[in-house]
Amino acid sequence: MTRTGAEYLESLRDGRHIVIDGERVDDVTTHPAFARSVRSFARLYDIAGEQPDVMTFPSPTDGRPVNKAWFDDIQVYLSSSTDGGATWSPARVISSGS
Repeated sequence: MTRTGAEYLESLRDGRHIVIDGERVDDVTTHPAFARSVRSFARLYDIAGEQPDVMTFPSPTDGRPVNKAWFDDIQVYLSSSTDGGATWSPARVISSGS
C-alpha cells in the first residue's frame, strides 16, 4: 500500500524552511499559496489507495506498490495502464491547475 493523502500532508509538517515573498511559511498544507496544490497531490495518494490495481505497479527493486501518478514519462504510464489513464487523468488535471 502506498501512503495515504493524510500521511503525505503530515509529512510536510516537518519544520522545513519555506519562504515566499519574504514571508516564512509555517505550514504549506494551509498556506494560501500552496494549500490547493498540496491537497491535489494528497488526493493522488488517496486515489492510489482506493484503486491500487489501477493506480500502482510493483517496484522492480523490491516489489512494493509504487504510485503511477509519479511516473516521469506519461507514455510509460499509458502503456502500462489497463484503463488508458482514465483514472489518473482527472487527478492530473487538478494537480497542474490553479
